[in-house]
Amino acid sequence: GDNRSITDQRHDLERLADRHGLQIVAEYEEKVGTSASHIKNHDRPQYDRALAEMGSTYKVLLGWATNRFVRGGMLAMGQLLDVVDNADGRIITTDGVDTAHPGVRTLLAVQSEQDRAYVQASTDAVRRGKEGQRRRGEYQGGSLQYGLLRDKDAEYGVSVDHEAAEVLRR
Repeated sequence: GDNRSITDQRHDLERLADRHGLQIVAEYEEKVGTSASHIKNHDRPQYDRALAEMGSTYKVLLGWATNRFVRGGMLAMGQLLDVVDNADGRIITTDGVDTAHPGVRTLLAVQSEQDRAYVQASTDAVRRGKEGQRRRGEYQGGSLQYGLLRDKDAEYGVSVDHEAAEVLRR
């Protein structure tokens, strides 16, 4: 699609395939905004399809980073690695992970727990910030209601759109 981050990731993955002499035979891309987080718990049909097709459609799963696959900790990572092992497959990522190397499974277990902790800490920080905004009566973000304008200089980050206010008064 038009998402620049995904376009850039695809470019990096094409270069990764070239470096390893691999041909890309299938692509698995979730809708923008689909999270691998254990907190969001989104359905991930493309991820499920990728796992189901490993060993038949392809043997090497390329990823931009391992945390693009899972952010749910060791259980989720272990499940992914079991699929890879059962298919006699391999994972290679642009951040240097290659499951063909010994000891990578242990490294990924630790890394997956760090990824999970990062997601939890980020979520907690956002919640704390939103709770503070609610307590102070501040604008919390998102779409503004008709009649309001973003205004970084206003006390709560929004001000009245006087033209819209006139329409509302009529």
